[in-house]
Amino acid sequence: MVEEDINDLTNEDQLRLLEERYERGELSKEAYDAKRKELVEAETSQAASSGSSEDTTTPPDPKKYSKVMGIGVAWPAVIAIAIVATIITAVVVSAGIFNVEKKSIGVEDEEEVEMEEVIVFHLEQTDTIMVPGFGQIGGSATTITYDFPVEDNASRATIITTNQGNNVRPDIDLYIYGPDGSEVTSSSGATADEAVELDQRDIERHGYGGYTAEVRNYSNIAVTYEIVIDVYKEVPVNQTDEGG
Repeated sequence: MVEEDINDLTNEDQLRLLEERYERGELSKEAYDAKRKELVEAETSQAASSGSSEDTTTPPDPKKYSKVMGIGVAWPAVIAIAIVATIITAVVVSAGIFNVEKKSIGVEDEEEVEMEEVIVFHLEQTDTIMVPGFGQIGGSATTITYDFPVEDNASRATIITTNQGNNVRPDIDLYIYGPDGSEVTSSSGATADEAVELDQRDIERHGYGGYTAEVRNYSNIAVTYEIVIDVYKEVPVNQTDEGG
């Protein structure tokens, strides 16, 4: 191959040919090094010249970038996708931060408050109930009633009677009536010691308002007893109850 034909080859081909001639012994080491240096410098100079003459203000060729990740996408579409992805990421991150803050606030708002019971109504009284006529209830029966309020913030109520006399076999019974006059509960043991409790379910079932405790004497003797009525409500711990 003549020198002109060699010069028509690309630098890469000339380097390959130079390697082959050197391996065959057609070139000395000095000639091989000199020619190889010349080709490398020429290639470097050509690359630098090409880079400096390129117009950097020219937009990218859409055809050149028509393949992204193996999918045919025009260059403007690539830019649009990148912008949309950025916006979506920002929205998701913002939403996540908002939710975390909201959950944190929710935990604080829903923090359980420690409650305690306080007495909002108290009655403590000693009475003597006389013998009923002919041992019958109704008509000439002997009863004593006690009214007490159960307001809309009440949680429960207790009504207790205890014997205060020296009679051998005193016997009284205890009945509780709701605001509508219906019987809520009762205690009918064979002594003067009776006790009932109205819980939250009893109060909700019969309503808030005025309740009545009725003591009946079933024995053939007069009975002296003490009655204690307490109505409770729940308030936050350490909260002052101005209503007493």
